[in-house]
Amino acid sequence: MAKEKEPDTLKREVNEAVNGKESEKDRNVIRGLLKKIKTMEKERDGLLKQLQDVKPDKATATLKNQVEELLLEKEESKKSLLHFMNSADEAQQNLKKQLEESAKQKAENEDVVKLKQDLQQQLDQAISENTNLQQKSKQLETQYENSLQELKQENESIKSNLEAQVSTLQEQLKAEETEKVTLQDKISELSIALESKQEESSGVIELQKEKEILEEKLNLELTAKDQLEQLVKEKDNRLADLNKKHDAKITEINTKLKESNRKLDELTKQKSSNKVNNKAKNDLENKLKAQVKENTSLKELSTLNETKLKDLTDEKLQLESKLNDLANNDDKVKELEEKILKAENDLKLALDNEQKSLEKLNQLEAKLENDEERLSKLNAEKEKLLETQSNLVAEKEQLEKEKKEVLKQLETSKESVDNEKYQEITKLKELTTELENERDTLQSNLTEAEENLKSASEKSEELTRVSQDLSQAKSDLETATKALKESESLLEHSMEEQEKLKTEKEQVATQLTTLESNLKTSNEALEAATKAQKSLENEKNQLTKQLSEAEANLEDAFEKLKDSEQVNKKLSEAETKLKTLTNKLRDTDESLKVAKEMLNERDMELATARTSIESMQDVEEKSKKYVTMLTKTKKQILRLEKEKTDATNQADSFKKQVTTIESELESVKKQLEKSIQESEQASKSESNLKTELSRLNAKLQSTEADINILQKERKEAVDEKNRMFDELQIKQAEFESSQSMAENLQHRLNETERLVEEANEKASALEESQMMVEEAKRDAADRQKQWNEQKERLQEDLNQRDQLVKKLEAQVVTLTQSSTDLTVQLKSLQEKLEELESENNTKSKDVELLKSDKQGLLQRINETEKQVSKMIEELKEKKELEDQLESSVQTIKSLQEGQSKELEDLRAKEGYLKTLNRTLKEEVRKLSRVQQQQQQQQQQQQQPTIAETRAKSPSPSDYPNSPKVHPHAHSFGAQSELIRSESVSSFSNSVKEEEEINLEYLRNVIIKFLESKSTRAQLIPVLTMMLKFTPDEVKRLNHAA
Repeated sequence: MAKEKEPDTLKREVNEAVNGKESEKDRNVIRGLLKKIKTMEKERDGLLKQLQDVKPDKATATLKNQVEELLLEKEESKKSLLHFMNSADEAQQNLKKQLEESAKQKAENEDVVKLKQDLQQQLDQAISENTNLQQKSKQLETQYENSLQELKQENESIKSNLEAQVSTLQEQLKAEETEKVTLQDKISELSIALESKQEESSGVIELQKEKEILEEKLNLELTAKDQLEQLVKEKDNRLADLNKKHDAKITEINTKLKESNRKLDELTKQKSSNKVNNKAKNDLENKLKAQVKENTSLKELSTLNETKLKDLTDEKLQLESKLNDLANNDDKVKELEEKILKAENDLKLALDNEQKSLEKLNQLEAKLENDEERLSKLNAEKEKLLETQSNLVAEKEQLEKEKKEVLKQLETSKESVDNEKYQEITKLKELTTELENERDTLQSNLTEAEENLKSASEKSEELTRVSQDLSQAKSDLETATKALKESESLLEHSMEEQEKLKTEKEQVATQLTTLESNLKTSNEALEAATKAQKSLENEKNQLTKQLSEAEANLEDAFEKLKDSEQVNKKLSEAETKLKTLTNKLRDTDESLKVAKEMLNERDMELATARTSIESMQDVEEKSKKYVTMLTKTKKQILRLEKEKTDATNQADSFKKQVTTIESELESVKKQLEKSIQESEQASKSESNLKTELSRLNAKLQSTEADINILQKERKEAVDEKNRMFDELQIKQAEFESSQSMAENLQHRLNETERLVEEANEKASALEESQMMVEEAKRDAADRQKQWNEQKERLQEDLNQRDQLVKKLEAQVVTLTQSSTDLTVQLKSLQEKLEELESENNTKSKDVELLKSDKQGLLQRINETEKQVSKMIEELKEKKELEDQLESSVQTIKSLQEGQSKELEDLRAKEGYLKTLNRTLKEEVRKLSRVQQQQQQQQQQQQQPTIAETRAKSPSPSDYPNSPKVHPHAHSFGAQSELIRSESVSSFSNSVKEEEEINLEYLRNVIIKFLESKSTRAQLIPVLTMMLKFTPDEVKRLNHAA
């Protein structure tokens, strides 16, 4: 069974070497192994001759040394194999991870391709929408110009010019019909050519493209024809209405019409050329997609190769297990050599097959280069198209400039209206300043009145002081009465003083009566003033009610006016939005350019990735799957043709939508013009109403200020009246108290008469009291003067207030008359406001309709902008993914190169070890027969030495029979010591012979290790253990090796 399995395994190894990525290196390895086997056979023969020639003792010693060397090399080779196996396992795990990552990246690449297709479709849609919007804008501009021209053209000479234009248009229609006939003939010829060349797919595709281009041209010309016919009809209808137009503006109109027609023709031609170029670009992109799919199939082949590598590693493990079995069979070596010769013959055949496959690869690469040249040409054409697009954008900007000039004219007219409004506002401001001046004068009068009040308050304070002085006089009188009680001599003087006091009392009474009469008159005047004030308050309340009603009406009017102003603002906002839409269209054009540049870069990156992937993969499987991919591409081309037809149908539907939108825009423009006229009328009426309202407000403010002033004065007068009344009551109380005091004095005088006798004794004290009485008289005279002065001042104040009341009554009469006038004006204003409200309601409805249309257009534009931004973000993410893929591919290449190098080294080591094992086993068998007799004799003589060596190291029989020792179980130096001790215990006769054998052994080992560079590093651990090197010395040896 083992013999049957060996040729199968060898065949597998040979097939793997042929199918691998580096077959030449494997062949070199096999040749090197054969050479090594031959050299080992020669060495074996030489050793056999030496054994026959040399004495048995020395021969056995040298052979044992060689056996020990071989055993050491064998163990080292086992360790290196185990280390290699561990590294191979780790490499397999890394490869698995990388394969999983590559699978994920493949899925992401497929998603990227799908996204690219979606982006291209969206770009085409955006381009079509952009062209539609441009057409709409141009049509709107032409309509606007036509409307202006219709108003200006007022002459009969237009008839002749229009008839000439009609004749030229008819000639153009005839020429187009002839072109149509020729194009139809060409289409029939092309259809015949297509039927004859259906077998050649590439030619058929080009003819179909030409056919589609011609059909599009026909459609464009038919649409142009229809438009021209409509223009002819419209112009015929307008001939009857445009007889009264001016001659001066005919030349300008004709030039504008010619320029617009030229621009339209140029745009149509450029659009047709753009469509042709876009189709060519789509074909190339389809080819690129097919090649990307081929790349994915090649990646799948790489995964299959990786699975084969795993199988090879498994078979390698099986071979290593079989090596141990083959070590027991020496006869199988010859059979293996014969199989190796057969394998070499098979390798030669495989090399021939590889050369053929390489030739096929070169052919495919030449085809790819041709495709890349075509791509470069198409890119150049694409750049030209971009230049033409930029020219179109410049023309569009010129048209927008013309539109802006017209808008400027409208703005100038608006500015003139605004100037008129400003003049009216200045007039109103002047009126307000005059009213404010009047208000300031009234405020100055108020301040004067307040100052008078302050003076009156000061006088009241002086009266309070007088009352305090009176209280002090009372206290003095009390003291005087006490003195009278004590002195009777003062009675006479007191009687005289009493008479004087009576006279003074009579004078005060007369003054009080005059004051009471004055108070009555003032009270009557105050009551009349209060009645007048109440009537004024009633009238004021009525006026306030009327004013509140007028203010409510005015507020309604203002709100309506604000609504009309909002309509104007909305119209201005609509114009600004139109400008922003044009700017957004420019931005979308620029973003489309950027996206196209990104696609070109992506195409270049895909081409480079394709070349790198094709160099990595096998040639035979490429050729097989290339045929399958061609069939798939044919199917995809048919699908794409169907999609193109669907796209043309969608384009027709979009055109219909564009026509409807244009008609809606025309109606919207008419409504806008009407609303502008109405807004101008409303602005004029608003200005008039504002002037009237400002006047009324100024008058109302003045009346309110007067009323407030009167109220304040009334309050102040009432307060002063109350204060005066309180003061009079206080004085009356004081007078009554003085009368009571006088009566008490009379009673006391009677008592004093009784006590005259007692008063004579106290005459001295009375003299002093007389001095006090004289001082009190002087004080009373001063106080009477002060009372007289205060009375005069009060009378003057009352007279001034009576005059103010009369003035206020006159102002109230004037205010009532002005209020009646204001009510009449308010009624007229209310009627005008109601009319404006009805007009504003109609305008607001029109504005809402316009807003709904604008919002729809804005939503469409926002959606396109969002789609473009999403596309840009997705392109950025795809770029990052491609960069990651390139880095992962480079890492995989580096890993594969390192693994291939390690595989070569390991294969060389395997062959070397196999030959060593075979030679060792042969030599051991030959030596075992010779050594049996000598070992028996030596063991009997040297039993004590063996016992000592056994105590220090393990037996030699354990060493060769342990092939499955783990590399980390024992160190290399320890194993070398064990083997050295075994050799000493079994083969030394004496100390001197042992030293000689060890020297020879060391020389041979060191020389052999030094001869090859790969084994020099293996000497370092042996020498460190034997000579006991320090770590620094070990580092020096490692650097030297």
